[in-house]
Amino acid sequence: MLKITIDNVVYSHIKKQDIAVLEECLQYKYQKHKFNPYAHKNKSSYEDKIESLIDKNGKFFTGYIARVKKYLSEKNIPYEIENNSERLKPDNEPIIKGKILREDQKRLVEAAIKNQRGVLISPTGSGKTLIAGSIISCFKNKKTLFLVSTKSLLKQAADDFKEYGLKNITMIGDTQKDLSGDIVVSTRQSFIKWDFNIVADLFDIVLLDECHELTEKKTQYAEILSKLLAPIRIGLTATFPSKIESQIVIEAYLGEVVGEFTEEEAREKDIIADTKVIIRKTSFDSDVADLSAYKRVYNLGVVNNQSYNLQIIKEAKYWVEQDKSVLIFIIETDQGRLLQKFAKENNIECEFVYGDTKSDIREKVKADLKTKKLKCVICSTIWVQGINIPSLDVIINAAGGKSERIIRQLRGRGVRTCEGKDRLIYVDFFNPSHSSLIKHFGERICLYFENGWM
Repeated sequence: MLKITIDNVVYSHIKKQDIAVLEECLQYKYQKHKFNPYAHKNKSSYEDKIESLIDKNGKFFTGYIARVKKYLSEKNIPYEIENNSERLKPDNEPIIKGKILREDQKRLVEAAIKNQRGVLISPTGSGKTLIAGSIISCFKNKKTLFLVSTKSLLKQAADDFKEYGLKNITMIGDTQKDLSGDIVVSTRQSFIKWDFNIVADLFDIVLLDECHELTEKKTQYAEILSKLLAPIRIGLTATFPSKIESQIVIEAYLGEVVGEFTEEEAREKDIIADTKVIIRKTSFDSDVADLSAYKRVYNLGVVNNQSYNLQIIKEAKYWVEQDKSVLIFIIETDQGRLLQKFAKENNIECEFVYGDTKSDIREKVKADLKTKKLKCVICSTIWVQGINIPSLDVIINAAGGKSERIIRQLRGRGVRTCEGKDRLIYVDFFNPSHSSLIKHFGERICLYFENGWM
């Protein structure tokens, strides 16, 4: 009989002589990027690789236990598990002030409590922070760490938890360093600086917001989770990664997907609004067409393209004059400054929020955009995720790109329903000036069609 020992929530092991039994189970195939100097125009190629998930001593991540049990059952291989990790029992049903959980939210909370670890998938705008707060509320006198990736998410999460009636909440990040709370909300960038000899077994529950950022073993999230011994570890995301390599890493540190509420279900229940994508065409720029390096293409064709950015501002002005609120997304701050300059010249009151914007200013801009006191905001990637503005009418993608995750997250800023709003308008631009820009647009428009947004 195969004996599996769960040493703790991070690592498990089997005897060295039993490694062959799990060799097939604890491995995965992937394609590795391979550069071929003799290929036409030095184009790269790919080769198939197999990665082992168990080391030569029989050690593997406890997150793989679910797949191991399933594999052994399918193969009719007898096994026993010695579990040295703690399991927490809930003290009560979710207790959230002023909120009644929907059935889908209850389902995900129950999945988290039952499995104690794993990933919960729920669309942007469906209330993931409420789900997190509900999980926390089920355990009295237990200490929780809620990890986020940005300063904006830090304060928003803390404020939401207070609104739900949760008590004794402290923060780490944005100049605050308080570990004393029953609920500690922290940015991963700040928490990783703590001495793990002190905090390793300090928490009973660790919850990861936007856990799709746990894509590699070298990430800060991975380092934190490899040191913390909290019995409950749950990740929340709206955009579970499609790459097998990323899925394997998430499974290692958190576990498998244990609950999902699909976007289709959310639309059917009128929890999120329909999306209408509008495509505009920009003028052709022959100077950009002849460039080879993508960095220069993006700089001249997008970031510093005068006619393109003026067209974006005219688009924003049209919607503002229709009494709509507008969020313009950029990646490079130079483009944001240029857009703000054009906005001023066109008599549009417009704020620009980016990495160097102070937290209090960010919060004021967000509040004014929510109430529509301010109708137009330019934002960088700091607002791509975690900022929910139900009243937002229009999103303009001024950055282009091809990342499905970023597009989904960006759209999520305004996809919630609210009174007087039945759809989100999402404006994109087709730039025909270079093959790379055309290719990226092709990736985006395929996503729009696949999801029924056009």
